[in-house]
Amino acid sequence: MKKPLLSHSVQFALSLLLAAAVVALAVYKGPELLQAFVRVRPGWVLAGALFFAANYCFRALRLTTLSPEPLRFWPQAVRTACLHGMASFLFPFRAGDLTLPVLLKSANATPLTVGTRMLIKARLLDVAAMGFWMAAAALVLPAAIPFYFRCGWLALALPMAGAPWILKGMGHLGSRFTTGWLGRMADAAAQAEFNRRLILQSLAVWLTIGGFLFCAMRAVGLDLNLGEAWFLISIQLPLQILPVQGIAQAGNHEGGWVAGLALLGIPPAEGLNFALTSHALILVNILALGPVALLARKKTAPPG
Repeated sequence: MKKPLLSHSVQFALSLLLAAAVVALAVYKGPELLQAFVRVRPGWVLAGALFFAANYCFRALRLTTLSPEPLRFWPQAVRTACLHGMASFLFPFRAGDLTLPVLLKSANATPLTVGTRMLIKARLLDVAAMGFWMAAAALVLPAAIPFYFRCGWLALALPMAGAPWILKGMGHLGSRFTTGWLGRMADAAAQAEFNRRLILQSLAVWLTIGGFLFCAMRAVGLDLNLGEAWFLISIQLPLQILPVQGIAQAGNHEGGWVAGLALLGIPPAEGLNFALTSHALILVNILALGPVALLARKKTAPPG
């Protein structure tokens, strides 16, 4: 039992350190960030908000497809998706992700075991969708990035794109080949059906995330061409599923932006300003999910 406890403690400490480091940087660069906020482009902020809203519509729609129990798109699925999205973003080391089974139980009395299988299936579909968009970026984007990096990115993306079916095959092979959390995921994958509708909904989830991030770039004055933006977004995608995550994704977001922009020739100091400003825009959109969830709750409340 000691190893898991140590692992969780290290994970927790790293997540807090990431958040503290980002807050310290934001305070240190306060005057520069204030000027950057003044220059934010309202039109791109609005366009990003529309992509963000579309993203959560697709997430809610996918929940209705995943659920074996009757689940209405509005208000049940929308409220569940909003609350789960807030928790996943704000809680450190991805602890918020685990709230989905509890939220589903509250929404339509879905048993916790069924909700857990839905969470695993949704995450496998997310990994596959991310892998698809990353592979597409590595294969076709015109951005001038090193060839070895492009090959490495493709080598990471292809197994991600096939993850649900790889794990499904492992689950069918039996427990000799899978143990622990990998075994549980393989078992869940073996029992799951990844139909065309779910695949298209998952691709749409991550396409709208990409659209939102592109608008966030333009809003903070980062005028990359479409190929460069696509590459930077593809850097961000796998950071969404890392177990070490600061509060409100502090550190993951900044690290991905600074690294990606450095490969595109933008100095790290300048890249950090863009990263911090865009992170603030993302946080505003995430917090806006709260009123939507409250509205959905009001609609479902019994009369009297």
